[in-house]
Amino acid sequence: MAQRCLELTSFFDPHFWTLESRGPPGLDSRPFMQALEPQRSTVNFCRYGWNRWKATSIWTNVQSWTPEPKCLCRLAQCCEHFREHGKHLDRVQKLKQASEEYAALPELLVRSWTHAALLGLLQPVSLEAAQD
Repeated sequence: MAQRCLELTSFFDPHFWTLESRGPPGLDSRPFMQALEPQRSTVNFCRYGWNRWKATSIWTNVQSWTPEPKCLCRLAQCCEHFREHGKHLDRVQKLKQASEEYAALPELLVRSWTHAALLGLLQPVSLEAAQD
């Protein structure tokens, strides 16, 4: 499925694109994803307002997007829930697959990426870049 998404992205050539996959390890270990490694970030859902921990890889061409730092599960370098309670509520992966949260993305993560993409659209393009 991921390869097909990449083919469609190449065909339609959208201004912005993003691909998300659980992990690592996940798609990041697949040979066909190696060329996109510079565009990959690993984020933890707990850094985007969830009290459950889940690492996920995100590949995107939105250069202005800066992901939240990874949650290292140490009180000084973690999400608010971990700092307050000393642990995460649970891992998202422990939820039943039928659960609404199992495959969902945190709203703050989606808003963060969307905000960066929209700001990217508002950036003035230099005359030299427009001629390329």
